[in-house]
Amino acid sequence: ILNGLIVLTHHNNGAWLFGFDLFAFSAGMLSSYLLNARITFGQNDLAHGGRILRFLAVSVVGLLINGAVVLGLRQLTGHALPPTLAINGAKLVATAASLCWNYLAQRRWVFGR
Repeated sequence: ILNGLIVLTHHNNGAWLFGFDLFAFSAGMLSSYLLNARITFGQNDLAHGGRILRFLAVSVVGLLINGAVVLGLRQLTGHALPPTLAINGAKLVATAASLCWNYLAQRRWVFGR
């Protein structure tokens, strides 16, 4: 999604990049809730209100971590690397950082027994 938006609009920096990353992350967040609830943590009640709110809170923090890492690393590496490589490298690091946060917080707070 991130790369598709960049290719379609030819914007790859600043607020555009942050907005595109937020959109891509949000799409992943929806699939993450559904897959984690059912497969990773074996929950059958997907519509549990408290769980959804906790998931959203954890995901918002993950979203901010992800966006900040993408934007920060893009700024740091943007002059040394081609834009596509800088953005995708930053996205890879950001995904790893937010993945660690999300898994640990979901295991303990969202889907914990």
